[in-house]
Amino acid sequence: MDALIIIFYVLAIISLIIALLLSGHGNSGGINPIAGNDIELFKKTKDRGVVKVLQFILFILTFVLIGIALVIGIITPDTPPPSTEEPATQFIINMIS
Repeated sequence: MDALIIIFYVLAIISLIIALLLSGHGNSGGINPIAGNDIELFKKTKDRGVVKVLQFILFILTFVLIGIALVIGIITPDTPPPSTEEPATQFIINMIS
């Protein structure tokens, strides 16, 4: 169980780093819309090379993380929350007797 959680966190950090590396790709953000320059929001573009590989890895890592989260959720036993009624019940019983 602990190994799954460690793997989950490591893969989450790796996917976050990949997402941050991909966030600077393209020139559709920043000052371009304010300055009136053409933005590439609806243009057809084709990613090549490292960007395409990183996007594919991020896509696969997303599904792996969802799978690991489901496995952790299934394996972890459901523990009921602590009951708050016991002290009050005991207090009332002590008051009556």
